[in-house]
Amino acid sequence: MIVIKLNLHLILVCAGLCAALAAPVSAQTAAPSKPAVEPSKAAAQPGDELVAEINAVLMPKFDRAKSSEAGYRETFTKERDAAMVKQADLIGKLIERHPENSETPALAQRRWGTMMQSADKAAAGAAETAKLATRTDKLGVDAAFFHAMLTGEATSWNADKVMPAIDAFAAKASASDDRAATLLGELMENTSDTNLKKSVVARLTKDFPDARATKSAKAKQRQLDGVGKTFEFKFADAISGKEVSNETLKGKVLVVDFWATWCGPCVADMPKMKDLYAKYKEQGVEFLGISLDQPEDKGGLTKLKEFVAKNDIGWPQYYQGNFWQSEFSSSWGINSIPAIFAVDHTGALVSTNARAKLETLIPELIAKRDGAKK
Repeated sequence: MIVIKLNLHLILVCAGLCAALAAPVSAQTAAPSKPAVEPSKAAAQPGDELVAEINAVLMPKFDRAKSSEAGYRETFTKERDAAMVKQADLIGKLIERHPENSETPALAQRRWGTMMQSADKAAAGAAETAKLATRTDKLGVDAAFFHAMLTGEATSWNADKVMPAIDAFAAKASASDDRAATLLGELMENTSDTNLKKSVVARLTKDFPDARATKSAKAKQRQLDGVGKTFEFKFADAISGKEVSNETLKGKVLVVDFWATWCGPCVADMPKMKDLYAKYKEQGVEFLGISLDQPEDKGGLTKLKEFVAKNDIGWPQYYQGNFWQSEFSSSWGINSIPAIFAVDHTGALVSTNARAKLETLIPELIAKRDGAKK
């Protein structure tokens, strides 16, 4: 499933890796790497020449003006990936030859971050970081963290293989380093084992009560616990201003779409969503749009209204007004969109993963409701 995602492992690498990990679908501009060290301001170290060579590898800039040209995105992606590979190879040499250089830890994170993009690269990265994780300096601590992360990516977050690496990092890291929470959050995000999810949330709550990953994990747990319970909501439709709530839509089958006008996959889904809405609206089905658009002062509300009008979208829209930090969506652990929930005629949450199931799920819920009336 293609999604626009606010992922924990993207958050952790953005400290120095955003340019390396920028996805082409988001049309972000990869800026040239800034020099990691200014020779005039730092004492010469073994490996400085290699650091300079790494910094000389420039990431291509994405030209938005050419984004619609045939083949431009493919060319840009090919050039960007080639630059990333060249830079990563040079960083590998720096790690091997000059681990004590003051720039090595930050550059190593850039290399290991790029290795998360495929299982094969992640496996190689896991082996590389395992050797360095025995060090007691910053490079060793970072290596232990990335060893756990790369092991997860290489094994599809197999708990038996990942948990020992997470525990090893937690034992090695300082008390103020909550990256172990990030790792546990990733494990919870990627496992289908309900009992494991619950145990991870319990550990996060106990060991890292204030970590961002803990808050996110608790919200994800709400999705698990919420199925079968009443899905409560109340808002003013951003288009009509009318109140929309459990009470106003009592007895209807609901499709709840967490989306945004800036989300490519969300927009691509709209024709199908409109077809489904037209087909089932008269059968007591209502759709709800939960917008993760930007704040109003950044044009989010205007863009939402314009998009709805231009595309003739007929269902209510909850404009939360705070992007990824919007309270309602965050409380449900929404960190990737589109995300679609389904609610039955009694108001109970039926599914938090309904996007690919709507064609069969909606008729089933209608039949369930109609059968209950007989």
